[in-house]
Amino acid sequence: MDITTPTPPSDFQRKNNESTLFVVDCSLPMLEQTNNTPILEAFRFLERMLVYKAHNHINDNISVLLYNTKAKQNDTDDEGIFILQPFEAVNPAIIKKVDALAKGDINFEEMYGSIDSTSLTKVFWVCSNLFASKTQSLDMRRLFLITNQDDPHMKDSLLKEAACSQIKELGKIGVETVLCGLDTPYHAFNPNIFYKPFDTFFSKTGDVVEGSYESPRTTFDRVLKQDAQQRTSNRFLFTLPFTLTPGLTVGVTGLKLVMAECRPSLEHATYTQSEDTTHTQLLQPVETSIAYKCASTGRFLTSEDIMKSYEYGGEKVLFTKQELIQLRTFRQPGMVVLGFKPQTSLQWHCTVGSSFIIAPDESAYIGSTRLLHSLHTTLLKMNRIAICSMVIAGRLTPRIVALIPQPELSVHSMVSPFVFSATVLPYADDIRALPVQSTPKVTLDQIQAAKAIIQSHTPRQDPFQHTNPEIQRYRAMLEAYVLDREYEQIIDSTLPDVLETSVRDLITEFKTETELIKRV
Repeated sequence: MDITTPTPPSDFQRKNNESTLFVVDCSLPMLEQTNNTPILEAFRFLERMLVYKAHNHINDNISVLLYNTKAKQNDTDDEGIFILQPFEAVNPAIIKKVDALAKGDINFEEMYGSIDSTSLTKVFWVCSNLFASKTQSLDMRRLFLITNQDDPHMKDSLLKEAACSQIKELGKIGVETVLCGLDTPYHAFNPNIFYKPFDTFFSKTGDVVEGSYESPRTTFDRVLKQDAQQRTSNRFLFTLPFTLTPGLTVGVTGLKLVMAECRPSLEHATYTQSEDTTHTQLLQPVETSIAYKCASTGRFLTSEDIMKSYEYGGEKVLFTKQELIQLRTFRQPGMVVLGFKPQTSLQWHCTVGSSFIIAPDESAYIGSTRLLHSLHTTLLKMNRIAICSMVIAGRLTPRIVALIPQPELSVHSMVSPFVFSATVLPYADDIRALPVQSTPKVTLDQIQAAKAIIQSHTPRQDPFQHTNPEIQRYRAMLEAYVLDREYEQIIDSTLPDVLETSVRDLITEFKTETELIKRV
């Protein structure tokens, strides 16, 4: 069977920063007053994206471009194109401005105006220049186009052909183009008329078909789902050489199974006076440095002057920093196969430790995918696991891990990539015999009372739908302070609902039954 190198799953992709350009159509149809004015809906979507970026991807570059405006602001001085923000990190100023536009606090027609004569060829040309001159070559690049015009150049076939060619040119420089089409009360947006060269369409069915397209609000939810799959910088653990047998080594990558979301760490900063005549206060970061001073002479010491000691036999034995590193280094980082065991030999108490995913890494050793796939297939057929010795870093203790092959699953015609589940096994002295004490016997009535409570409290929602209330509260307070907004109270979805009378009766019955245990 010919095994080719598979495309890494989407959650392997987001390793670099992202440069995102939002292009908003400001033509007269977008400003048409309806129950949900298109231009206001576009700015609401943009505001949510900016806030999301400010919390989750502070190093990403964001740019906002408006076209079909009377006002103009761009490097090439083209008519009808206004760059609201060039590529830079998200800042409170742009969020406040977009929020004011979304709420109608800023009169859009008075400040920017609206026309219908801007060529999309010029718009995409300006976008190309922005990406080429303002972004890093290794950055991921995405362009979101928000419009309700599915055929902007219906009367000019030459302009239509030139614009489609320019969309394809964006793809050649690595830009993923994403279309967010808006319906009008009298017309359903159809991307097949003009926007076929775009990479991604957000439709209600997920396919590129004629018909009604979803609103940017739903598009935002889809983008978040994609982004959550791509955020693996914190899931990444290591890349190691994996020795299957002497002389045969492949490359593997380790990924976390569960990634806890935490608040960002605080950074020290201070205000300093500017050197110019304005005497304004500038916010500057504070660098932390540590200095060592000799207690006897008062002389400042360098790291080479400092040694560490252990007491042995009443005397202090001195070691240099390099000698300590050598003492703590068992061997070079890597994984080595020790042998193979039946899966039934892996006892349940050996699997309570932390686990992670092992996947092939072609960047270090070409052919790793083919060899690991053969090992994966063989272990599944023979119902066996591989026992390996692993050293993640030079100064870490070697651990024994069990590599358990995970079957490939097919969901909606998509096959999951083959991976191994690595379980860290305990050492022999980690498993200690606990003193056995006599315990009261549980009666059948007590078991039935406990089952009744559990069955009545079985959660109906997916537990993965619950967000961390502490993180949400922190973000809400930060937004309220920075953006001058009112603090929105966060609802803690992890708290249980009000107990029904029947459930209270079950709990009372269970307490009554368990009281008998205490009396025995």
